[in-house]
Amino acid sequence: MTSTEFWTLIIQGFATIAALVLAVLAIWGDWVRSKLAAPRLKMSLRRQEGELTSSSDGRPVRYYHLVVSNSRGWAPARNVVAYITLVERPGPDGQWRPAMFTGPIALPWQFGKFAPGLPSIGRDRICDLARIPKDQPFELTPTFCPNNLNPVLNMSERMRIHAVAMADNGESPPIIIEVAWDGRWVDGAQEMAGHLVMREEV
Repeated sequence: MTSTEFWTLIIQGFATIAALVLAVLAIWGDWVRSKLAAPRLKMSLRRQEGELTSSSDGRPVRYYHLVVSNSRGWAPARNVVAYITLVERPGPDGQWRPAMFTGPIALPWQFGKFAPGLPSIGRDRICDLARIPKDQPFELTPTFCPNNLNPVLNMSERMRIHAVAMADNGESPPIIIEVAWDGRWVDGAQEMAGHLVMREEV
């Protein structure tokens, strides 16, 4: 075999491999991209102590948020929705029992009224989870509240919230947030965190 024939075979081999790769991408391209270039979403509690602000009537109110992040910023997650998938409360025996009998409920994006529509997430986005106005109960803040869900947490009650972020091209691992409140309000963040305890289960 001459050197010319050898290099001709090499070139033909590479051309064949390239043609096979193109054929695979044409048939299974979406699957390959979903595995190799999919976003990597994560949901987490933003701050256990929440954020103190004021409502339109001037009443102090503390908001609690979740953060949806994407560690693959070069692969944006498209049309992301943050959901509450389940709410649990303790039964008479102290064991957690479902207290939400409906499908997933969407959570609003922070400042969403200024940027309507579903976001693409290359970096962090924040969604509202709950709020507690001064001298009022703690309550969840989904975009709507079905009749068979009680979003309110009163004094000496506990609840557990299951949440997940879903996109057209990815989904975060689910998280569980446990909330307990002794009924007291104080303005200080650290002091309030001792009365309304919110923690992410691991």
